[in-house]
Amino acid sequence: MKYIKYALLSFIFICFIFNIKLITSSVLEASSMFFNNIFISLFPFIILSNILIYFDYHIFLSDIFGNFISKVFKVSKNASQIIILSILTSCPSNAIFINNMYEKDLISKEECEKLICFTCFPSLSYIIFVVGFTYFNSYKVGILLLFANFIYNLIIGLYLRKDDTFTENYNLIENKDNFFSLIKNTIINAFHTLFIIFTILTMFIILTNLIKEYLPINLFLLGIINGLLEFSSGISFIANLLIPSNIKISIISFILNFNSLSILFQISSIINIKFNIKKILIIKLIFSFLISILVFFIASC
Repeated sequence: MKYIKYALLSFIFICFIFNIKLITSSVLEASSMFFNNIFISLFPFIILSNILIYFDYHIFLSDIFGNFISKVFKVSKNASQIIILSILTSCPSNAIFINNMYEKDLISKEECEKLICFTCFPSLSYIIFVVGFTYFNSYKVGILLLFANFIYNLIIGLYLRKDDTFTENYNLIENKDNFFSLIKNTIINAFHTLFIIFTILTMFIILTNLIKEYLPINLFLLGIINGLLEFSSGISFIANLLIPSNIKISIISFILNFNSLSILFQISSIINIKFNIKKILIIKLIFSFLISILVFFIASC
């Protein structure tokens, strides 16, 4: 086993040495994707989530939506803030909200794992404008994929009701720092978190491009593998394949709902607890597949 590990590491090292141009272009691709999409969408929400909790915004949302959401999904009232804000933002913003609430003892560890499974909402603008309009020249496709994603998260949330993670509701946060200290510490932590996300994204894009370069597999399978590793480049790849539109839409729905291993690793890097990745992967794969079948039949009509 030891020799297999060293053989694999040697192979990776050789791949890097003999593919400097590919590695360099992959880093540039990751940098462009990170600064043009991830950084500008995540950074303000990292700041926002801390400010919301600082001013006890979770209490306001819990008072309005908490009882309903708590009964539907069997989570604490404080989880309502995470679910609502996750819909308005995109992955991995949900992980930022989950982690902040957990670190302030507003939700339990069990709720963290549960919320990771059914608060994975891709960007609304990305689904409707980029996927729907740019790739398919149809807002209807974007709306269908958006609807499918909402159904996907709702079904998982209802499925996980059997895991009763309801905890006591915590309210006011005691011993707060002053507001300016909060902003300073939030900015420092935000750059730390975003740098980790950038590193993970770069690793997955390098891996994806190496697979494209060396594995002799057909384009259809390559697109699916690409999407499972890093969803945005995988969706772009699938959208440009010469296959029927209903199949394209179905596969893209699967990729959007699964959200890719890259996103899952980014979430893992943000949330400071150990959670059952295997369980989450199995749930996401099963329900992503089931929803993609539904999308296929709707797109075929």
